[in-house]
Parts: sequence; structure tokens; C-alpha cells
Amino acid sequence: MGSLFVRQVPELGVTVNQANNNPVIARLTVDRFPGEDCRSPGEIQKAASQVYELAEGQTFRIGRAENNDLVLHNRKVSRYHAIITVSSFGVVVCDLSSLNGTFVNGARITTPVDLTSGDVLAIAETQVVVRIGQTSSSPDDSLHACTQPTQFTDVMVTVLLADVCGYTRLSQAFPGQDVAQMLDLWFRSVSQIVVSAGGQVDKYIGDCVMALWHGKKSEAPGFTASAVRAGAAIMTETKLLSAAQWKHHHSSPWRCRIALNTGEALIGVLGAAGRRDYTVLGDTVNVAFRLEENADKLQTDFICSQRTAQLAGDAVPMVGLGSIWLEGREEEVEVATLAERVWLDSCVAAPAPVDKGLAAKHAAALEKMHRHPLIAGVLGELGENLPGRYVYHAAAHTERVLDQAVFLALFDGIEGRELELLGIAAAFHDSGFLVDERHHEEESAGKAVEAMHSDGGYTEEEIALVREMILATELVSSTGGRKQRAAAGLAGYLLDADLANIGREDFFVRLEEVRAESGRSWKEELKDALDLLQAHRWNTPAANACYEATKQKNTAVLTRMIERLTL
Repeated sequence: MGSLFVRQVPELGVTVNQANNNPVIARLTVDRFPGEDCRSPGEIQKAASQVYELAEGQTFRIGRAENNDLVLHNRKVSRYHAIITVSSFGVVVCDLSSLNGTFVNGARITTPVDLTSGDVLAIAETQVVVRIGQTSSSPDDSLHACTQPTQFTDVMVTVLLADVCGYTRLSQAFPGQDVAQMLDLWFRSVSQIVVSAGGQVDKYIGDCVMALWHGKKSEAPGFTASAVRAGAAIMTETKLLSAAQWKHHHSSPWRCRIALNTGEALIGVLGAAGRRDYTVLGDTVNVAFRLEENADKLQTDFICSQRTAQLAGDAVPMVGLGSIWLEGREEEVEVATLAERVWLDSCVAAPAPVDKGLAAKHAAALEKMHRHPLIAGVLGELGENLPGRYVYHAAAHTERVLDQAVFLALFDGIEGRELELLGIAAAFHDSGFLVDERHHEEESAGKAVEAMHSDGGYTEEEIALVREMILATELVSSTGGRKQRAAAGLAGYLLDADLANIGREDFFVRLEEVRAESGRSWKEELKDALDLLQAHRWNTPAANACYEATKQKNTAVLTRMIERLTL
């Protein structure tokens, strides 16, 4: 019986673990340790005596991070660079998507490689000689170690990488506190999008997020579509965050690059007791990193393999970019990007100029609305009881409509009792989804009427006006699709607020919510959206001034997308 042993070299910070009793079948001899931490040739020679013995069922991880089994303090070494696994099938080395590569007998590896006795593994300045079938000859060594038993499973996986563009330049050009705060905000936003889309964040690598979606081969179309949608949402959210939170947006906008790849991989837990890590291994991961590195050459910030695009189907409209050569691969890889780069090119336009007085008045009026008993009550009910299947018609949509209705009315000088009635109508306009989706306008109007009667502070004329405003939000069917009615007076402000997204920078985010809620294909949703935009007219001067220009741009983008999709 044997264990994995390592000779003690304290100054090198070698990581070790506990003993185990499985037979040793591989011995790793470190011939040369990275010179960066060795101050003299003597120390390098001393490090060369490093010996590790691996038993069946063990893993051995190499990298710069302190929780590796062999820690290499060298900038050329990635935090988690490579892993060696030992099983009854043999000894295998995998590169963990490292930047500078893992080499076996002088050749860079891109897929798991079976090792044979005498093979030389090279990582930066470190060389490891592998011997198979050895047994321990040093049972009394002062330092004993054993890695965590292997727990890997073959799966289909979609790997997503989200990387901040030009992070080094941003770090050098702007205050470190500004960059750090924005990076933290961006990390949190990306993580939320990934989790909401059914994925998991695997790790943070500097300014990059690596996320995974995995399962059986039969499940690949579903989780790949989710991953692609998440990538598109990250692109949009990054632009919105830059415009709203990044102090230096106008001179150097905060941007990110997305890369996705789908294929077979090994996924599981590795590492020492108390320092276990969940990760994925294989060429699928390597290709994802290589795609991200080559995105600039194709002048795109969103790139995925053709296999990913095909599995995702019409989850997000995409077009092919041809084939590219990736380092370490014999054949070129076909790649794709978002059709018309929708989420990249859709504008993040600043709203129409608003003077400080109007902005302050809007904030004060909105705060007052949220304190209004009827409005606060229905917003709370929507937040607590609205079924989760309503992705678009969620409580957040009602909050946005209330905000925009108040803003538009104030923009055109409407205040007082009229503004209060408009706020009530906006807050109740989708409350019918709590009761009956098919007739939600009638149900919404009924709930508003009941609440206003119970309050006792409104005339029959005011209650009737709120009811008519809510009923006016129904989209009517026509030969060209569903259309919005024209409306005058206060109803026009509610209708314009209800469809404000078609003239705003978040249009494509909202459109994806509509598609997800309806379950329809993208082609159907895009066609209906284009029909709606082309036939639409604003009802109020405020909406025309604030939203028309962006609506025209969204219409042009939709038109180009549909033209490309029908080719």
C-alpha cells in the first residue's frame, strides 16, 4: 500500500494534504521549479528533488493558486493551470484552459492526454517527469500528502466566458476605486443573470467570469439556449450599467466580451480535503477561451461556436461569421455572432434633456405615489402574489409604467388630482393578471373600481375615468398584428407609458421577456414587434419628444434582423 509523498522544501510553499492507502501507480519528479521564487541556482537544484507519488483514484492539480497540490509562483502559470488524474484506465493530464499552455514532450495539449512512463510535462519553467507503475520508497518522509479522490462525470456542457474589454487600460487610466467599484457591481450583475438563466458561476478569473450549463446530451438544446440568452442579457446589462453607473462612460464606456462553446467535458470535484473545487475539464473549455481571445479579429464582442448556435436554435437570432483557426487545433472552427449584433448596436441613448427642476419634481411625485394607500397596496400584492411565469408582466413592469406615466404627465404640465388618478390607473393596469390572464384588462379595471369605492374618496366620474384608462391599454387585433388604440387625455399618457420600452434603450431586453413569457419563437416575436413599431404612434407630446428617435432606431434594427433571418 502507498501514499502520495512530497519531500519538504519549505521556502517554495508547496501545498500538501493527508495520507491515503491506495496503491501508488505514478511518480512525478519535479526536475525544475519556477525560477521566479528561487533566489539562487542552489535553490533551483534543491527544488529539483521534489517527488510526488499518486495512487489510483487521486487527482493532482498544478497552478499558481495556493490551494493547488503543486503551487508554482510564476506569472506565466495560471491560477489553475493543469490537472493530472489517476484511475484504473491510466494517468491523464488536462490543461485547465491556461493562458500559456501545458506541454507534453514539447507539444502543447488542447485535449486530455494519456501519459506513459517517461513522458515530460512542461509548465512555464517547470518540468515534471512521469513514471508509471512505481511504488513508494520513502514511507518515513516528514511530509505526507494525498489528493481528493476523483469525482468526475462525462457531461455535455456549454461554457460561457464574460470578460471586461480593455480592463488593463481602464485600470491605468482611471482611479482604482472607481474601477474596483464598477467591477464588483458588474460581477454581481453577471452572476445574477447566470443564476437566473439556470447556470452556475464556475470561477472568477481576474476580470473574467466563467459560467457553466451542463446536463445530458438530450438536454443540450435547452440549456445551451439558456446560456446564449444569458450572454445576450449580459451584453445589454453591461451597456446599461455603464451608462447608469460608470463615471467615465462617455469617454471610455464599460464593455464586455462574450464567448460560448458547447461540447463534451468532464465535470466534478477535485482538490484536497478542505480545499475542494468544482470545475470542468476538457477541450470544450479550451475552445471557449480561444474563441474569446480571437473575437477582436472578427470585430465582435459576442462569439460562439457554430455548434452552440445550432443547439440554441432561435433562442437568440444569430448569423455565421465563417471559420477561424484556433491555436493548438488542426481544423478551423466555425463561429457565429448575434444577428446584427442587436444587443451591441441597440442604443443606450440618454433620455431627452430634462431640467433639474422637472427631475426633482418627478422624484418627489413618484415617492408620493408609492405612499398612496391604493397604489402601495396593489404594488405589494403584485410583488407577493403574481405567478413567476409572468416574465414580462411582472411587478417590475408595473413599476416602470408608473414611473413613466408620472414622468410624461409632468413633462406636459399635468399635476394634482389628474396626476393622482393617472398613477392609480398605472398601478392597477395589469393587476388582472392575478385573476385571469385572458381578460386581464377587465379584471384590472374591476379591481381598481372596487378599491376606489372602498376608499370612499373618489367621485363616480373619477372612478369611471380610471376604469376607461385601464381598458384602453388592451391591444386590438388587426390584419397586420396586434395594435395599440389611439387615446386622448389621461388615457394617452397611460398607453404611452405602457409601451415606452419600444422607444427606450432597454427595448430588446423587454422583447426577450415578452418572448420568454409567450414561449414563441424569435422569428414570430420579431415579426410581430416590427408590425407593432411600424404602426405605432405616440398619443402625447411628451412621449413623442422623449421616445420617437430611439423607436425609429429600434425599428431599423428589427428590419435588418428580419431581412438577415429570411435569407
